[in-house]
Amino acid sequence: LNPGNRDINGRLSLNAFPLHSAQPLFSSLLSDMDGTLHGVVDIQKDSSGVALSSSGLEFEACSLTLALTGVKYSLSGKMGIDNKGLILDGLSLRDRFGNSGSFRGGLKWNRMNNMRADLRVNLPKIEILNMPTGNAASKIYGNAFVGALANISGPLNDLEVSLTLRT
Repeated sequence: LNPGNRDINGRLSLNAFPLHSAQPLFSSLLSDMDGTLHGVVDIQKDSSGVALSSSGLEFEACSLTLALTGVKYSLSGKMGIDNKGLILDGLSLRDRFGNSGSFRGGLKWNRMNNMRADLRVNLPKIEILNMPTGNAASKIYGNAFVGALANISGPLNDLEVSLTLRT
């Protein structure tokens, strides 16, 4: 950090970073975050803008529960981040029954500007709802499974979603 000219040059080394440490940031969306993230993220900022790069970013023994649906998933796989975007390299999702799916692609940008989605989701069969009938606060209850193929693309304020669902 150079306060005189406002340049930043930093490295974030994630050696078994515990995901539950990030849970307060996502508390309205996720709960029961567990597992670790490994890898390195470098960030530089100068008069030309922000520059990002990463190496070895990988989720290990991760799990989380979606607050809205009550479904707990295991998460594994690699990802990367750089000046061109956030890349999900075969990120895998698994439900408690062993059903799995994958994510490929990610978000594209030019130095964090002009963000666009370019994501392919393949969920052959996966649990999407786990709300016990004893939950009086919810009018939605039970278990549900779905198979889905999705392509999500375009600018974030005008996404094009192609979706095929199977129950």
